[in-house]
Amino acid sequence: MNHNLKIDISEVFQNNYSKREVYLLKDLLFWLEKVENNGVAGHAVFTRPFNQKNATPQNLTGNDFSLKNYFHGYGGKSYQCIENDGKIHLIWFDQITKSLWMQTFKKSKRDYQQEAIYLNNDKSPIKLTNSINCNFEQSCVIVCDKILVGICEQNEKDYLFSLDLTIKNQDLFVLKEFDNFAGCLSSYSGSNVLSFLEWDNRNMPWQNNDLVLIRLNQTGQIQEQRIFDKEFLNIKKKISFFQPYWLDQKCLVCSEDSSGWWNLLFLEIEDSFEIKVKKRLIKKQYEYGTPQWISGISLFSGSKENFFCLAIHNNIWILEYYQNLTFRNHIELPFTYLSSLHVEKKKLIFIAANSSLNEQLIEMDLAEKKETIRAINEKFSIDQDNDISRSQSFWFKGHKKKKTHSWIYMPLNNFFDKPPLLLKAHSGPTSRFDGILNKEVQFWSSLGWVVAEVNYGGSSGYGRKYRERLDHKWGISDSYDCISLALELINIQLIDSGKIVICGNSAGGLTAINSLINNNLFRAAICKYPVLDLKNMRSHTHRFERDYLNSLIGKYQNNSKTYAQRSPLNNVKKIKKPILFFHGKKDLVIPYDQTLKMHKKLSELKIYSEVKIYENEGHGFKDINNKIDVLKTSQLFLNKIIDN
Repeated sequence: MNHNLKIDISEVFQNNYSKREVYLLKDLLFWLEKVENNGVAGHAVFTRPFNQKNATPQNLTGNDFSLKNYFHGYGGKSYQCIENDGKIHLIWFDQITKSLWMQTFKKSKRDYQQEAIYLNNDKSPIKLTNSINCNFEQSCVIVCDKILVGICEQNEKDYLFSLDLTIKNQDLFVLKEFDNFAGCLSSYSGSNVLSFLEWDNRNMPWQNNDLVLIRLNQTGQIQEQRIFDKEFLNIKKKISFFQPYWLDQKCLVCSEDSSGWWNLLFLEIEDSFEIKVKKRLIKKQYEYGTPQWISGISLFSGSKENFFCLAIHNNIWILEYYQNLTFRNHIELPFTYLSSLHVEKKKLIFIAANSSLNEQLIEMDLAEKKETIRAINEKFSIDQDNDISRSQSFWFKGHKKKKTHSWIYMPLNNFFDKPPLLLKAHSGPTSRFDGILNKEVQFWSSLGWVVAEVNYGGSSGYGRKYRERLDHKWGISDSYDCISLALELINIQLIDSGKIVICGNSAGGLTAINSLINNNLFRAAICKYPVLDLKNMRSHTHRFERDYLNSLIGKYQNNSKTYAQRSPLNNVKKIKKPILFFHGKKDLVIPYDQTLKMHKKLSELKIYSEVKIYENEGHGFKDINNKIDVLKTSQLFLNKIIDN
C-alpha cells in the first residue's frame, strides 16, 4: 500500500467541534464555548433550539466571565441549568470575580426565525456570593423554590452548602462538613430529597464509595440522612456506585460494581425514607460506569417511562433504552464512542465518534422513530475510504500472560522495508483508548508508522478485576503490558524490531519511561508532563489523588523503597535510549522542574535527551500552536533517532 498521503501538521488540530459541556432542557440545547473580551479569553454559555443546527446561537452569559471548574483538582462541568417555578436558572462560578453567579430566564415567545432570542432575561445576573476561594461542583439543585444547595471544596475540605437565591453577595451557609470527599449531587425537580456520593481518602471514588440520601425540611435544613446498606446486594467487599440519577420523586437509578462490572441498580425511596432495591441487573461484559476523575459525567438520562443509558460492551460504547425499568432495545448507531448523554422525553443529545469520524454532537428525536435513526446511520456510516487508517481491535497476552487489549493502526504509506512502531500508553492510569479517529495517529500512519494504543491492565471498560491489575503494580504491570505487545507485533512480523518508540503523557509518561528501563526493546521515548518522582507526586499533588498511590504502589510508610524503585528519576543510570520531554510551566499536578531535573541527569550521563518547556501550559496542553510545535519537534526527534 502506498497512497502517498501526506497530512500537514497544521491539519492535525483542525476540528470544527467547539461545543463543550452540552446539556438539554426545555427543547433547548446549552453548551459552553470560548469567547474573547478585549483580547482576554473567557467562556460563555450559549443556547439554541434542539435539532436546529443552523439557528443562530444566543449568548446567555456575555463575554465578561471565565467559567472554569477546578473541583477536586480535575474539574468538570462548569455551569448548571435548572428549571424551577416556570423559569430556567443558569448558575456558574466565575474565576474572575471568584463568585457564584445566577441568571434567570423565561422562554421567549418571539419568532425564532426573526430574532435569535430563545430565552428572555428575567433580570440582570445576580452575584450570589462574596468573593470566595472555593471550588464548586456544578451539580447544584434548587429546593423549597428559593434555596440553592450544592457541594464545594474549600481549604482541603468538602462541604454541603446552601444559598438564598433572593440575596446578593452572601456567604455560604454550611449544611454539612464531610469527613473526606463528596460529589455527584442530584435530586428530582421539586423534591426535598437529595442524593450524592461520599468516599474517604483511602479510596478513589471508583474503588469504594457510599450512596447517601438526605431529606431537607421546608427551611432547607437537613432533617435526616440515609446511607444505602451494601448488604442489600449480599456483598461485604468494596463497592463503587456511579451517577445516582432520579427518574421520579421515589425512583433512583445508578450503577454499582459488586458483580465485578458496573451494572444498573434501580432503587425505591419509601415515604418512611427507607431505601429498597426495586430492580438489579447483572450483565457481565457490560460496563455502565467509568472512573470519576471529573464531575458532571452523564451516562444516564430520561424518566421512568423513557430511560436511556450508555454502556461499554465488547470494546465499544452502546446506547440502551428502558421503559418502566424494563430493557426495551439497544439502539443501533454507527458509532463506537458515546458520551455526555442528556434526554428530554424522547429527545436525545450526546457526543459520538468512530474510527473515521471526529467527535460530533448528535441530536436525535425518537418520537420520529426509525426515520431519525436511519438518517443518522446514513449520514455517519463508516465508508471504505482508504485515506484513513482505521483502528483494529487486537488482544494479546500481557503481563503474567493475562489477556490485554489494544488498538492497532496500520500505515497508510510504505516508506520503510518494514514499518516502525509508535506505541502509546494512555494517562489516567484508569483511562482507555476507544479506537476513534485521532488526527495525530493518522499523521504518523501517513508517515509509514504502525501505531498501537495499549489499554494496559488498569484501564477502564473491562470490569473491576482488569482495573485492579494495577494495584501495587503501577510501573510494572503497565510497562510489561507495553513490552508484551511490542514483542507480539515483532513475533507476527508486523513491525521492524529495531524501530520501536514508546510515548505517554502524565501517568503514561511513567509507563513509557519504565518500559524503557525494564527492556532494551525500545529505541526512544516521547513524554509529555510525565510522572517521574512518586515520592514528590505523593507530597505535592492535589488532595483528590494524594492517597491514590496507596493502592497503586502501597502506603508510603511501609513501601518507601518501592516508591524510589518505581520512580524514573531514581533509575536514570538504567536508561540507555533517548527521551524527548515536553512540560508546561503552569502544571499544578507534576512540577515542571522534575522534567528539567531528569533531563539534566540524562545529560550528565551522556544519554541524549531534549526538553521543551511551555510558559502558558498546565497539565494538559491547550494552545494549538504549542500542540503543533510538539508534533513538529517529535517528528524531527524521531527522524534523527530512526535514521541513526
